[in-house]
Amino acid sequence: MPTLDVPSADVSHNAFYSKYKSGWWDLNSVMRPLIQLNQLDLEYIKGVLIEKDIVKGYEGFQFRDKLRILDVGCGGGHLTECLARAGGDVYGIDVNSDILEAAKDHLSLDPCLKNVIYQWDSIENHCVRNAEKYDIVIANNVLHHVKNHDVFVKSCVKAVKPGGLLFFSSVSKTFESWLRMIVVGQTITRTFPYDTFHWDKFVNDLDVEKMLQEAGCKTEGSRGIYYDIFSAYWRWNNNTNTMYIMHATKPT
Repeated sequence: MPTLDVPSADVSHNAFYSKYKSGWWDLNSVMRPLIQLNQLDLEYIKGVLIEKDIVKGYEGFQFRDKLRILDVGCGGGHLTECLARAGGDVYGIDVNSDILEAAKDHLSLDPCLKNVIYQWDSIENHCVRNAEKYDIVIANNVLHHVKNHDVFVKSCVKAVKPGGLLFFSSVSKTFESWLRMIVVGQTITRTFPYDTFHWDKFVNDLDVEKMLQEAGCKTEGSRGIYYDIFSAYWRWNNNTNTMYIMHATKPT
């Protein structure tokens, strides 16, 4: 896999996903938990956009205006395509060129979906050329795969317009997350492929909130998530000890 030399990307670990590119959209593959998690995260994102009157409807939600959206670490394009179908002009970037090929292949199955652009790029490079270009920037389940959280978060902030929205979701750095995600999910039940998660890269939502605050942004909300091994599905949690999704705004 070709590599990008950027400070936040753990390129060697990111290459781990290349071997799963053929099953990225397959609910019967090892990617099933990720597909399900993206669906839950999308539920949160839609709720925020509806509350702010940016979209209309819920099941078949549509943006009221033509917005530019950046999907950072887009992977195979799960969120990218959903947001494009809602009427946004969506740009998906990822440092893994193999996964981007899977995203492009799946996109080609729907010739009507012309408002998606995929690019092999890092957020550090992209934000320099596209400063304050996007209405919404999303980094979904990406932070726990990067080496430098601060650089990554502040690069995302640089790419969003004043008054724009940012969404982040990740795994908390707690004993509970280590137990649930690594010991149980990755080692005992093998729900997640071995080496999916590295505890040293986990980051708490309060730490992300501090990074956003240092960049001048205000965190407006968050919600906890955990994986229920009995139902084999992700569920909302009343705390953020395992995983979370959060959103913030950049001041005008």
